[in-house]
Amino acid sequence: MNIHELSIGALRKFSPFLALAAVGLSHPAAAQNLIPDPTFSVGVSAWTTRGNLPARVDLIPAAGADGALGFARMTALSAGPAQFFLRTCLPAQAGKTYSWGGFLRADTSSSAKFVLFFYEDSSCSSPNVLLSTQTEPLFGADSDPRSWYARFGPDVAAPAKATSAAFEVQLIAPFDRFDSVDFDNVYFGPQGTRAPVGVSVPTLSLPALLLLVVILGVAGFWRVASR
Repeated sequence: MNIHELSIGALRKFSPFLALAAVGLSHPAAAQNLIPDPTFSVGVSAWTTRGNLPARVDLIPAAGADGALGFARMTALSAGPAQFFLRTCLPAQAGKTYSWGGFLRADTSSSAKFVLFFYEDSSCSSPNVLLSTQTEPLFGADSDPRSWYARFGPDVAAPAKATSAAFEVQLIAPFDRFDSVDFDNVYFGPQGTRAPVGVSVPTLSLPALLLLVVILGVAGFWRVASR
């Protein structure tokens, strides 16, 4: 066996791993989204209502904000005018900057928004809110009830002593009817976290693509040279 045969054998053996390495170099690791199942492909067990007025949350097995199956819906169980709240409690670290937001779809008679609260305790149950911030509201009267609208909050630094954050969906129902709000592709995580998508398709950056071309080119050269 000559050196060309050894080289070709080694390249054939390791080329799959080299190709995977090239894909891995395509993009830096995305910041971690701390919201469990943010595209609602499984369920809504991480979300709970708060307040005295009854509401419920359901998993809807239909196309969501990204076209993938699954989104969440909060429905008021008492007629307005009233305000309804649904939230999930997430870990937070004092002094760390977070990105957050998601997509909303509202009834024509209601409005909705995302609100973020920071707490000193780990269960988001303290009566003292350290800091709160909110997205721009979505007004149903000014939107298409069949369309999804992005509502991304401002990056925010967790205040001193914060150990948890409540990501909350708020529904404002001004009229005497049972309104609902749909939400999907929500996110909360270290600065740079972005709205998730239902299906992740790996892509190659230009440096990774060039690396893959070089690998394939060398393989082709050695194959010709060995004949």
